[in-house]
Amino acid sequence: IRFHLAVQPDDRLLDRALGLARDLIAMGTPDSHAYRLLAASEKTTDAQRRALEAAVKHSPKDVRSLAALGEHAYSRNRLRRAEARFRQALRADPGFVPAALQLAELQQLRRLPALAQQQLAALARRHPGREDVRLARAALDIELGHLKGAERVLEAHVKRRPTDIANLARLANLARRQLRPKRVAHWLRKQIAARPDWLRPRIALA
Repeated sequence: IRFHLAVQPDDRLLDRALGLARDLIAMGTPDSHAYRLLAASEKTTDAQRRALEAAVKHSPKDVRSLAALGEHAYSRNRLRRAEARFRQALRADPGFVPAALQLAELQQLRRLPALAQQQLAALARRHPGREDVRLARAALDIELGHLKGAERVLEAHVKRRPTDIANLARLANLARRQLRPKRVAHWLRKQIAARPDWLRPRIALA
């Protein structure tokens, strides 16, 4: 979730869903999803937070609303509050992967890589096939300087998803860190093939 984004008013399906959510809230019969949808449509972060808090008040163990409140606090750089919300979500549902991933990212940001590694290793054991867990571990490996292992994971990922610009760019940066100009050029060309209108890789390749 990115809290500066609102529901687009010209999206008729979302507009209808938002109207229904507001009707449910007005009638006093909402569910937590209605509050989350309202939060996504609000134009200020305070209004978004209030809607998410209403969702949690309505359903205290709704993990999506708890994690969304954590994301909201994270986006406002309120890291302790974010961590508390992510942990609250995991207490409600220890298997809720998005909150666990966010908690690991937060630990990494707070320069606690051992805790992040522990969290991600546990997730990988429980969910060996999840791509988001593999990518999170690769991102942490890059931070820790374990470049070869991260590179293998990212190369396998972009083979499956050849238009993933973010990870193609990450591979180019990894090659650059390893002083491998031919591989840098290779990944820049892959970015251009995936998104021909993007100027950055063209400039870097020139």
